[in-house]
Amino acid sequence: MNYFDYGNISQPQKGDLLISEPFLADPNFERSVVFLVEHNEEGSVGFVLNKPSFLKLNEVMQGENIPQEQSLFVGGPVQQDTLHMVHRADFLGEESHQIVEHVYWGVVSKR
Repeated sequence: MNYFDYGNISQPQKGDLLISEPFLADPNFERSVVFLVEHNEEGSVGFVLNKPSFLKLNEVMQGENIPQEQSLFVGGPVQQDTLHMVHRADFLGEESHQIVEHVYWGVVSKR
């Protein structure tokens, strides 16, 4: 009997949560929950939601609409010269992209 043949017929899509296998050996994704913000024939983009960092948002960004003391999370192992935000308010204007209703993805580059 094949215990891993679960017969899943659904395809991943934007807005899905992906939960890693309990004993995944990759330290970047070990015991992680990934929020899929883009998925198409060109590839996928997702962010790890359950790996808090020691930084706060007001330590890396300044502005009137920036929440003070908002925790930041280590969202993945690549492209560490940008700040990607999954947020509820469309406070980044045109720089934000809607993922699902009331949830947006914004990007701020350090460059």
